[in-house]
Amino acid sequence: RECSPVVTGCTFTGNTGGCAAVINGAANGLKSNARIDRCTFTDNSYGIMDVSWEGVCTPTITGCQFVSNKTALEEVGVFSGTCASHVENCEFSQHTPNTLYFTGLPNTLQITPTFSNCTFARNTAAKGLFYASGGTVRADLRNCIIWGNAGPLQGGGSGLITLTASHCDIQGGFPGVGNIDAAPLFNGQTCKIRGESPCIDAGAAVAAPATDLRGVTRPQFGGVDMGAYECTVRAAFSADHQGISAPGSEVRFTDTSVSKRSALNAWSWNFGDSATSALHNPKHSYVVRGSYTVVLDVAGPDDAASCKGTYLVADWTPLRIVQQPRDCTAKFGTPYTLSVQAQGGVGLIHYLWKKDGKPLTESGEYPTYTIDSLTSEDAGYYVCEVSDDYDTLDSYPARILDPTGLPAAGWGVMVLLAVLLALASIRMLRHSL
Repeated sequence: RECSPVVTGCTFTGNTGGCAAVINGAANGLKSNARIDRCTFTDNSYGIMDVSWEGVCTPTITGCQFVSNKTALEEVGVFSGTCASHVENCEFSQHTPNTLYFTGLPNTLQITPTFSNCTFARNTAAKGLFYASGGTVRADLRNCIIWGNAGPLQGGGSGLITLTASHCDIQGGFPGVGNIDAAPLFNGQTCKIRGESPCIDAGAAVAAPATDLRGVTRPQFGGVDMGAYECTVRAAFSADHQGISAPGSEVRFTDTSVSKRSALNAWSWNFGDSATSALHNPKHSYVVRGSYTVVLDVAGPDDAASCKGTYLVADWTPLRIVQQPRDCTAKFGTPYTLSVQAQGGVGLIHYLWKKDGKPLTESGEYPTYTIDSLTSEDAGYYVCEVSDDYDTLDSYPARILDPTGLPAAGWGVMVLLAVLLALASIRMLRHSL
């Protein structure tokens, strides 16, 4: 009869002989929809064997690790039997002599497996990673990594294999949308990719399962990663002085990496001058001027990542203002120009004029600020903010007086004095009479 067995969270190891650790079968027109989830298969003659004898065998295999088996997965279709397994988030590594083995009897029978977000690495299969001893195999790969395997990608005895792939990293290259041919940068001897891997964010969301082999949500950052493992770490850092300093000056480097699954617990800095550090946020002094490539490696319990940045050490004079703007006593209706002069600094020098603390955005980034025709509204205190890639300085304040020669507030004082003098004169005149 039809069945849908579920095998979850099991470990199968050291099973030898002619049978597999798990056998899934269907016969005589019946169906088998087995689900094998989060299981580990190591050092077995066969990991999983799917057999369909005139039946329909459509297993789903998710989140499993297949390591060091003689054959990881074998599918056999007999007569009108149908095999159409769906495999996702699985790791296939270190298998000899076969990794995926397919047999169809007769040769016209089709076997149609699909693989989504699987990683095939370090397998030794002289006959081919995908091998068909009979039948016609049409396998579809999506978001997979195939790298570091000995032997051809596909091979067959009397069988025929047709592979289609999209958004996969396949060593040697393979035609298909979104496919790449670049070292995936595994983290050590694992099949987890590092944060700087070209497989990061390179998968297609439409074909991706919601989580990875470990249960980590996809995606973690900008897009879905290729392979069975979603990387949870991105490395980044910043440095004092916007990436430039003078010889002998101390530079503080700050780790700005992101880890979404667990806290980072290891840092390895290489400052590009043979000096290194294992501190989280180190300080370093460069003695000789030049351009240095700084490398930061970070790691946590789950993932790791690396990043690079360039730090420039050069001879330079600190930014300074050598000419300050001057107070103005020009008359009504005449023009006046405020100016500063700055020297030294790193990179371009920028200027921002302010009146009474408020930026004069219409002034532009110039060392001068010109008023075409002075009015009482121009009276106030003017400061120029001077900055470079390293520092920011303010000029001395320059005062523009009212066009009469007095500050704007002086008008009120003058009027009051005039009134008082007039009153005093009237009183003196009356007293004399």
